[in-house]
Parts: sequence; C-alpha cells; structure tokens
Amino acid sequence: MEALNDSSKMTVYLGFPKSSPTLTIKQMPDGKIGGNPLFLLSEPLAPECCGIPSKFICQISAPGDDDSSYYRYLYVFQCLTCKLPSAFRAQLPKENPLIQEEQNESNEPLDSGWDTVPDSSDLLNMMDNLEDTKVSKKDLTFEIFQEDEKATEVINKLYRADLQNKEMVKDIYEFMEAPFDEEEEEDIPFEEEEGEDPEEDKDANDLMKLIAKNQKDSKDISFDVLKWCRDLDPTQCIRYGKRILPLWYSDKGRPAERIENCTCGEARIFEFQVLPQILNYIKEDELDFGTILVYTCPNSCQIEGYAREVALLQASI
Repeated sequence: MEALNDSSKMTVYLGFPKSSPTLTIKQMPDGKIGGNPLFLLSEPLAPECCGIPSKFICQISAPGDDDSSYYRYLYVFQCLTCKLPSAFRAQLPKENPLIQEEQNESNEPLDSGWDTVPDSSDLLNMMDNLEDTKVSKKDLTFEIFQEDEKATEVINKLYRADLQNKEMVKDIYEFMEAPFDEEEEEDIPFEEEEGEDPEEDKDANDLMKLIAKNQKDSKDISFDVLKWCRDLDPTQCIRYGKRILPLWYSDKGRPAERIENCTCGEARIFEFQVLPQILNYIKEDELDFGTILVYTCPNSCQIEGYAREVALLQASI
C-alpha cells in the first residue's frame, strides 16, 4: 500500500465526543455521533440493507482539497441484521445555494477541524478533564486533538509487523513499556502406563502439547495495542488521517484490504476509522463492531447526490 512509505510522517487526529446544543447543518459541525444524520444535500440519505434501514453511527466533516469539495461529509452506517457497514460521501462547492457563507448568530460555524489542533493542547490533561464531566447523549459532535506520537508509532509498528516473529512482537511490547511473556514452552513428559497402548498415549501427549502451544500463541497483540491506546485516551471515537495506517481491533478477523477503485478509476485511500468506544454514546444495543475502516476517493471526484465509498468491518471478539 502507498501508506507504508510515508505514514510515519503523517499527522493523525483523534475525535472525542463533545456535547453541543442542537446541531444544524448550517453550523457545519466537525461531525455528529448517533441520532439522526445532518444532511448536506437537499435529499436525505437513507441506506437499507437486508430489507431494513441501516443504523446511523456517525458523520465527519472532511473538506476536500479544492473549492469543488469545500463542504464534504462522510457518513457511516451499519446494518443491524448482517452487521455490514456502509459509508457515503456528500460534497458541495464553496459557492452553492444550500449553504450560505454568512450564517446568522444562532447558527455560527463551530470552530475546529481535522487539520486544526488547539494551541498548547495537552492530550492527557484534556482527557482528565473529560473524565470529570458527564458527556451528554443528546447532540454530540467531535473535539479534535492530535494523536500522541508514540501511539502513532506503535500502531505503525504493529501494522508492519510479522506477528509470527517473536522479536518484532517483543519490540512492540517494549516500546509500549508493557510486559511480554517469553517463557519457554514446557515439554510435557510422556509416561507409559501399564496396560495402555504406547502409540495411543503418545498421540494424546502430542495433542496436549498442541493445545498448550495454541493457548500460549493466543496472545492478541492488536487487541493489547488497542487497549493501550484506549488507556491513553479513553473516549476517542475516531482516528482520522488520509493514507495513515489503521489500528486493528484484533489479530483475528482482519479484513482483506483489497479495496475497489472509485467509479472515477482512482484507487481509494484509507481516510479514517470508527473506534468501538463510540458505541458508548449511541443508544442502540444491536450495533456491534471492533472497528470500521473507511476508504475514499483521493480526489473527491465530482458526484451527484451521495457517493458510496468503501467501509470494511473488523468484528469484535
């Protein structure tokens, strides 16, 4: 993937839930968590799957690189039956009849943006303050901060690591300053008992060794990294950055990153992921995922209406 070459130089942004008065599209908020989506276009977006409406998870504002996609939102949904996610892109040029540049006082634009980091932002202190405040579930937008550089480096190491390589795995745990169990596998002694078939006993002993090895190999480094990152920033809900490397939920069930090209012919790129912590802020018990990865057209090609992008699901354990 292209991201493997320069991901270490890219800035990663985290979205945290932030209480807000009732949101409207004229405010152009950085996003919305749960409830009903804010439609950028005049027509609503109501995707269906398995014959029923999909559940809205979130939307984020991610303006394109030129005036043709000056207003740009990405929407994420999940089917409550088959659990497959879906992602859609909507955009408008800077000059358009639907969004006015001059908003009235009650609809002032909300400051921030995925390319803006508050001055002297101290992520850990900010998280301490968030923990002391109950986050309202009425209308939630995002507070945006830059990801801790060490967390980004750990995630990049994990993405590139050969999980069968003990030294590479150990290096990641050491970088996190987390314990790594490297005890040697114990050999289970084989003892032949009187009246028993030695060959059958040997087969049983080999099976016991295999079971013990599988239990030892069940360490899930991806989940450990996820928990480590979550402990740094407990309420993070979004990881954003074009062409960055995603944070996997688990070593198991990683989706194949064979991404279909955009209809314009361009290869889609990874743009952001939805983290499982967001489920704490959405009133829907049937939503379930480990993480959702969203891949989009790098050029924000011209579209009419809502363009379907690619959303990959990694299920929860």
